[in-house]
Amino acid sequence: MPLISSERITLPFRDRGRQNEFVMKINYTTKRGCFYTKLPEELHGSIGKEVTGETESETRQRFFDALKEYKEADVTEEKVIIYKIEMTASIDNGKDWKHPDYEVVYKEDDLSFVEGIGISLFCDVKIRKEYNTSKFLETEYFETEHTIPQSVTRCDGHFRIKIDKECNVIPWTQEREEFFRRTALALEKMVLNIDKFFSEQDKFLQLVDSGKFLLESPNG
Repeated sequence: MPLISSERITLPFRDRGRQNEFVMKINYTTKRGCFYTKLPEELHGSIGKEVTGETESETRQRFFDALKEYKEADVTEEKVIIYKIEMTASIDNGKDWKHPDYEVVYKEDDLSFVEGIGISLFCDVKIRKEYNTSKFLETEYFETEHTIPQSVTRCDGHFRIKIDKECNVIPWTQEREEFFRRTALALEKMVLNIDKFFSEQDKFLQLVDSGKFLLESPNG
């Protein structure tokens, strides 16, 4: 697969800073009997990973045709809220499991690495762009300013969230962003209170023995 030519070009459809430059390398493969060049990563999901041609000039032209097609796609832009709530819990009605009226009233196992009860909230505000042509539809998400705490917007690199497959996506409004902001702050406060409660053992035992509760039940 000898390299025939290379050309440094500026991509016309993204403002990616230094990454906006791309080196187009045209190779020839005897196995397939054609010239080919790889396409920028942005085009992989819609147009493909490479273009081929019978000649070097034809391959080069197809490369630029692919860029033009992607650039001229019908683009729609919308501010959205993405969120994902996962829980792990197995809650029964309080009767002995051998009792005929025993019933599990709630059961989820979203967080397989959590013992007991666990709650996970991921939420973020993004700009969603859809690129639509007669040949492809591609969706991308971009960062934007918002007021939601970082505690629920962080995404561990080892567990990359696939937004369209794993999250709920709803149109943004100020009221919806405020709802998730307050929800995140309430969860933060609960975590800090629980941590303080259990980490100070003397106060923990005093409060437990007093009959008071850290978290009230829904009925008070």
